[in-house]
Amino acid sequence: MRMTRMFLGVAVLGLLVACGGGGGDAADPGGGTDVPHSPDAVDDGGADAAVDPGFSETVGPLDAEGETSDPGVADDAVDGGDVPGPTGYVSARKVATAGDRIGGDNAWGAVGRSWLIENDRVRFAIQDRGTAVHLFLYGGNLIDADLAPVEGRPDNDQFRELFTVVGFRVGDVTQVEVVADGSDGREAVLRVSGPDTDTGIIQMLDSLASPLGVTIQTEYILRPGEPWLRLRTRVVNDAGNPELSGVMTGDFIAFGGASHIFTPEGGFAGRPSSVSALLGAGRGIAYGYTVSQGMISVPEIDANGTVAILDPLEVPQGGSASFDRFFIVAPDLAEVMASIHTLRGQAVRTVQGRVLGPEGQPVAGARVTAFAQGRADPVGNGRAVSQAVAGMSQEDEPGTYRLALAPGAYDLVASAPGRLRQFHPVDLGLTDGEVDFEMGPAGRLGLTVVEVGPGDEERGAIPGKASLQCVGDTQRPWVELGERVNRGLCAVLYSTRGQAEEFAVVPGTYRVVMSRGPEYDAPVFQDVTVGTDEATWIEARLERRVDTTGFLAADFHQHTIGSIDAEPTHVEKVIENLVEGVEIAACTDHDMMTSYRPAIEELDVGHWVTALDGNEVSVNLIGHFNVFTPVGQVLTEDFQPGTLFPHTG
Repeated sequence: MRMTRMFLGVAVLGLLVACGGGGGDAADPGGGTDVPHSPDAVDDGGADAAVDPGFSETVGPLDAEGETSDPGVADDAVDGGDVPGPTGYVSARKVATAGDRIGGDNAWGAVGRSWLIENDRVRFAIQDRGTAVHLFLYGGNLIDADLAPVEGRPDNDQFRELFTVVGFRVGDVTQVEVVADGSDGREAVLRVSGPDTDTGIIQMLDSLASPLGVTIQTEYILRPGEPWLRLRTRVVNDAGNPELSGVMTGDFIAFGGASHIFTPEGGFAGRPSSVSALLGAGRGIAYGYTVSQGMISVPEIDANGTVAILDPLEVPQGGSASFDRFFIVAPDLAEVMASIHTLRGQAVRTVQGRVLGPEGQPVAGARVTAFAQGRADPVGNGRAVSQAVAGMSQEDEPGTYRLALAPGAYDLVASAPGRLRQFHPVDLGLTDGEVDFEMGPAGRLGLTVVEVGPGDEERGAIPGKASLQCVGDTQRPWVELGERVNRGLCAVLYSTRGQAEEFAVVPGTYRVVMSRGPEYDAPVFQDVTVGTDEATWIEARLERRVDTTGFLAADFHQHTIGSIDAEPTHVEKVIENLVEGVEIAACTDHDMMTSYRPAIEELDVGHWVTALDGNEVSVNLIGHFNVFTPVGQVLTEDFQPGTLFPHTG
């Protein structure tokens, strides 16, 4: 039910706040005053140093019609005419085969029921009309987004969905058409259109929002070499209505539970009500949503779903008005932020370098997070302004990072699993910078988990969990580095089989609680010191204290990345069940038939846990209900619509 409460709260709040923050008009829907990327950074007063996602070229801010201050940047040609500038690969087409699909943990574009728009950097899937895989009922909405395929890199869609909202109404999509297929190498355009209608999701919202009598037409526009998709929505007042004034505009954006939400104004932890962009950082991918000018009102920010409210439109009688925004895909937040700077015409400097270990080797999984000078304080209110993941860009050397930041002074923090953080100041007021980090070795904690009987006789290795509480000044998780805080714990380690296994743990002292659910005792190991020279080992001997003969432990309601509000993959969720002693695990994702069976087979743990397939069905306007062992599929093995497809959404 959390999803419904969240959406209801966002909708009601949205009706109570001013629609938009920039004071623009129909000709300039992103209007308003631009703001510096960092409140503490020095702005040199112009876009003359604005940088493209490759950190090289200077452009001005894009206006509502795609014009820029740089005549070399392509003009808009959606309504016909040539698009000047370089050509390259770009395509828009119906998904006709499984090979056309985007893959990944959250990819649900079906063969024959979705559309692909892609270039040599990014690709997107839009649902066909009448197709409802997630919340939105009418189709024509963005559901999959990924980087362009590269040999050796698996598909990695982790995005949930985006759909357009106008006057707190949505489009009942009646047509999806390719306006430009990209064969001329200039641009690809996919257009969806239909009359305004109720959302069909939140009854209170539909009762408050009056019918507009307009056509809502959204064009998805992609050009060669650009890592962003331009969304242009036209509101066509074609029903003989009088002029419509102050029409709310925006989008519902669900990055999904697998994403850490970030804003330039609030970092990872802050939730400001007005932002220049919304970003989501997932595993090996990041997404961004922004406008070329002005601010975005966000009554509530949540990975499950955020209503991004833009400036209101004035729609003339018998005419139309439009608004633009951009959806970006990149390997990490830093590259998304670079695109945001470009699109908003903001001046930047670049700092780059490498994150290396004590022997000069690249540090796997290292991140470099930027804070305004003096704000990099784990216990303070400092908010991150950008974050790079070292070695994420395909063309970079391993361990290399790069950040585009507004001119000013910053503190950089390098972090990596199991290693102590490194801090380094940098002044980017007048020039670019280069900062290398040398991190110490990772701490190592080894675990074995054994079941014992009343006489301490060993009965064999079993799965188990280690919950680590920091002692003294041991380094704690820091949300502003994009780290998860687990109910006050410093780390949680999962031993899948209980056999000897080492884990990377930040050097320090811990109180370690070993457990395997409520049926076993939970021994506590005090003052466990983890160093870097050699692994510190814990042997946990767990005795079963609750006799459950004839019973099986079960959990009948669980979510994975298949839901709008959960992060774990199916493999991760099966491991969580293993270490808690759950023997029957139900997978009940929101409105989506997924299963633990492949993960159980992959882990070879069928002797420990059995899957129960289910679905938390959201009956729109009524509530949520768990359904178990339904017969059918959302998608078949070749990604055609399955027998359950008409019943999802």
